[in-house]
Amino acid sequence: MDQALARLFPQYSRSRLQAWLKEGVLKVEGGSPVAKHSVAGGERVVLALPAASTQVSPLAQSLPLAIVHEDEDILVLDKPPGISSNQALQVVRRALQAAKG
Repeated sequence: MDQALARLFPQYSRSRLQAWLKEGVLKVEGGSPVAKHSVAGGERVVLALPAASTQVSPLAQSLPLAIVHEDEDILVLDKPPGISSNQALQVVRRALQAAKG
């Protein structure tokens, strides 16, 4: 079931879809089957997400970054230790926000 739902709703993780099945947010043929339930094809699937109570916007942060070099191809920054230099933290934050609804 959860594999078929993941193909129908690729924007959501399988774990999110499994949770929605358990919560009754995602219905298959009017019920909430377990994720391991086999599908035959042609089942009616309804995803009724609750309305978001608040809009979450990314927060801008003022960071102490010094520009070491800049041209039309590259930007080199001098950043203090402890500031993430990759997007992992932002990805985790977006995933947590999405999971909260």
